[in-house]
Amino acid sequence: MFNSQDYRTKAAEYHNRASKTQNPNEIREFKSLERTFNEPADNAQWVEQNLDKIVHSPAKEAIAGIERKRKARFFNYGDHDRTCMNRERKYPPPARVTS
Repeated sequence: MFNSQDYRTKAAEYHNRASKTQNPNEIREFKSLERTFNEPADNAQWVEQNLDKIVHSPAKEAIAGIERKRKARFFNYGDHDRTCMNRERKYPPPARVTS
């Protein structure tokens, strides 16, 4: 994962390339690439400076445990429903007698 300094280094590289060329299309392209790397550099720098203020999600293991419990509950209910359906099929209601 890049940090802000890596993004800034890449942005400076494109800035230098833009200053060395005379072709307007290349200048425009290099300036665009410079902006493309400066924006994530600003974001990464903000994250680095505010890491202690960010709300972190629970650990992956905790999430996986919660997900397993949720699925187990769902499948247990599903088994119960299937058992009830099988019972109903085994014992159908008596046929109606019509006179």
